[in-house]
Amino acid sequence: MGAMSVLGHDKIRDTFEPLLPCHKMLPYNSEADLNAITTQTCCVIAEVIQSGAGMVCAEQNFLTQLRKRCTEVGALLIFDEIQTGFGRTAKLFAFEHYGVVPDILCIAKGMGGGMPISAFISSVALMELLNNEHPLLGHASTFGGHPLSCVSSLKALELINTPEILGQVEAKGQRIRNHLKTHPQILEVRGKGLFLAVVFKDPTHIEQIVERCMANGFITLWLLFNHEVLALTPPLTITNQEIDMAMAIFKQSLDEAFRTYEKQK
Repeated sequence: MGAMSVLGHDKIRDTFEPLLPCHKMLPYNSEADLNAITTQTCCVIAEVIQSGAGMVCAEQNFLTQLRKRCTEVGALLIFDEIQTGFGRTAKLFAFEHYGVVPDILCIAKGMGGGMPISAFISSVALMELLNNEHPLLGHASTFGGHPLSCVSSLKALELINTPEILGQVEAKGQRIRNHLKTHPQILEVRGKGLFLAVVFKDPTHIEQIVERCMANGFITLWLLFNHEVLALTPPLTITNQEIDMAMAIFKQSLDEAFRTYEKQK
């Protein structure tokens, strides 16, 4: 209920109303709207890179000013790094690219190495506010701290946080960009590391693109809240040879889809 209340997509959120009152959505990357954060604000939740919207990266000054404003009014700054966490952007966490540290960090997905687990990270001072006398802690989680998931998560962290994996993510992401930067149908490639989205000059034939990609053995799909861009989020272990092969298939699929679309017009 809490997470759905702060979902930034009206069509989905409205289905589940009524939800939590007294919350407000602010435009992303708009410094002018940060004055809406006041001493009455409990917390601000933000993605460092908006994933479902199409890998929209926060602007440096926006995050800097957001941190400053939250500190000024006493609001907690919470970063959602469910998708970007554990090396996806070439840093263990995306906020490290900006030098802006949140009060609370939410993580999951890549954290588990394929097993279900999630967590939040915070300072000792904030963690101590969650004491054994708190009435809600008796029903906090059914599966929290499951031993098998914890073992998997620890091993995932040990493997990812190495020069062999994390140290190569930026170069691999750049290799993908180099393949696509001159393609006539592509407007831009957004994101960081291996957390990328392809923006097309003409997105009206995106379904044909996905269909051709699937037929040729390349799995991709549009984003949850933006059906006009395609996600490129390969495994961090992808090799340069696999990148080259995948991008050849992707570009071939784009050309085939475009020719089909032109014939149907």
